[in-house]
Amino acid sequence: MNIQRLNVPVFAAALLSALAVSPSANAQRRVPQGPQVVSPEVSADRHVTFRILAPKAEAVRLSGGDIPGNGQGAAMTKGTNGVWEVTLGPIEPGAYRYNFNVDGVSVIDPRSPATSESNNNVWSLVHVPGSEFMDVRDVPHGAVA
Repeated sequence: MNIQRLNVPVFAAALLSALAVSPSANAQRRVPQGPQVVSPEVSADRHVTFRILAPKAEAVRLSGGDIPGNGQGAAMTKGTNGVWEVTLGPIEPGAYRYNFNVDGVSVIDPRSPATSESNNNVWSLVHVPGSEFMDVRDVPHGAVA
């Protein structure tokens, strides 16, 4: 018996089943996209705007005790598009941890890729640039002999 002849029907059956299933993958319903949210947004004058999309939330606060002037947290204002926001500053240069308190639940910023862990929490990070010596720069590197 020829093994190649046995593999042809198996391959044909697999190919036909894959082709039969693939159109249904494209038929998935598109979920409407919400408004575009940028957070955190650091301006040149060191004011920082924090935003989160939470259209069904009743109350949202910015938490982050190491952000100067934030203390127990800043109440955020809800926009007509369901985006909550607050602007703080000017803030001294540095890196600061923060999160959002959405109806009593602590959540990190879903739009910020930078995070920091503590003993019992995960925080989002915002970097406020400052003097040139603090900033990351592309510097020349020497050759190792």
